Amino acid sequence: MLLRRNASRDPSARREWGNPSELPSVYSGIRTGMAGENHLIYRPALMEKGKEVYSSMRTVYTDNRWLNEPQFVGSFDVGEHVYFFFREIAIESGGLERNIYSRVARVCKKDVGGRVVLRQVWTSFLKARLNCSISAQYPYYFDRIQAVTKVETSDDTLFYATMSTSETAFVSSAICTFLTDRKLELFSESRSSALSPWLLPGSNQSGLATASSRRCAGTSSWNGGMPIVPARDVIFTHIAVDVRSEQNVIFALDGRSNTLWKVSHWREGSAWKWVELERRTIAVGGPVKAMTILPGEFLYFASRSAVSQFTLAGCALYPSCALCAIDPYCSWHVARSACYPREKAHGQSLGYDVITSSSGVRITQLICGFRWISSWAGRGSSECTASAKPKTKTAYPGDTVHFHGTSDAVWKRDGNLVTSTSRVLFTNDGGLVLMNVSKEDNADYECVANGKQLVKYRLVVDHDECTQPRSLQAYKSCQREWCKKADQYKAALADWHDAKKRNAQCLVNDSLGHVHNRIE
Repeated sequence: MLLRRNASRDPSARREWGNPSELPSVYSGIRTGMAGENHLIYRPALMEKGKEVYSSMRTVYTDNRWLNEPQFVGSFDVGEHVYFFFREIAIESGGLERNIYSRVARVCKKDVGGRVVLRQVWTSFLKARLNCSISAQYPYYFDRIQAVTKVETSDDTLFYATMSTSETAFVSSAICTFLTDRKLELFSESRSSALSPWLLPGSNQSGLATASSRRCAGTSSWNGGMPIVPARDVIFTHIAVDVRSEQNVIFALDGRSNTLWKVSHWREGSAWKWVELERRTIAVGGPVKAMTILPGEFLYFASRSAVSQFTLAGCALYPSCALCAIDPYCSWHVARSACYPREKAHGQSLGYDVITSSSGVRITQLICGFRWISSWAGRGSSECTASAKPKTKTAYPGDTVHFHGTSDAVWKRDGNLVTSTSRVLFTNDGGLVLMNVSKEDNADYECVANGKQLVKYRLVVDHDECTQPRSLQAYKSCQREWCKKADQYKAALADWHDAKKRNAQCLVNDSLGHVHNRIE
């Protein structure tokens, strides 16, 4: 995995900054030897005008305390250092078990090796274990890093990493966030232990290490905080992050099922919070080999046979205002009770005005009376309550009815909590399924999360007047009735279009302040 030195958005950024004599170079995790048995973090010799100015640099491949069969997943240029993320066989277990741990290693870009010992060897090499775990009496560790990406903020650098348990029948995954300020504190510690496989000398200055230096942070680890979206039977193999003004939107791909998870992640005070926004299956024609993002626009997936493009907005999947409004790419149309892409919806409207309510929810109010509701996960969508309308679902006795919901939510029937029975089932994505419905199931069903209503359905089981047809003649009778209703609907729709053409006009002020009519 090569360091992507040209990945900066700023074209004026000098990515060779920090190297000896400011010379450009590539830092990489590689394998050498006849059978690829030697694992190295390597920088080639630095050249200037065709002459070697500084020798190449590497780790010691004959000592597995440096690197022990690593599998590199990412490398990044951060200030004066280069960071490498990988998983390797842990030597802490003393060879009794073949445990896999996730690691992060850091080298100084100005490192030119030792003067006598460790010549052409990193003297600034440090590494530590990545700790992504659920705290408990017996912590649940996500030990295997699968993917990692870097996010720059105004005051820090964050790394989002997807981690998983061992690939067994009960595999689980999660996303953890690692902040460089915590890592700097960790690597600046000078601790040693008789039980530690590594000793950290008292000085981190390059060129002053000894041949016995094993530059790791002892038994310390870099804590990734509370895991985000821990999930069973999932392996997040790819990750991308879109940085928004109030939040970071995480896109994580389950490589086994090609299911894309979208998560909002934001800081509130000193704590970080998250909400799952969306989960959808993408069709890319095979296993995904790479995933990247065009911020604010699209996700790109590369398989063996094609490159696929998907919009970041999955607005059509949201059945309610509460779910739609908190998605940073969507807005809820109050009049139509439907979810649309945020920029596209607003850009197609005439004479709209953006206002902010007392709760911080952004509302786009059209002069003609149409209204859009937009918010984000950290503020919620309180404005949706006033405009919420239950979605009516009609069913026949004996039918199966599916209500869409969201994970980590509960369902209520006429205000009472719904529990699972032989006829009432819950789906993995938070939906509700009612089997073999009857007139006793007529009620209002609410999906509620954190005390807030997300979506509301009204179930009407047509039992008395229109029972489900059982014979061919009954089906034909129903067909004739529906044909009549369809004709009536077409006539009413035509009348509505005519009325809209006559009446749907807005008063628009032009650049000179003149008021005139403009047809929408």
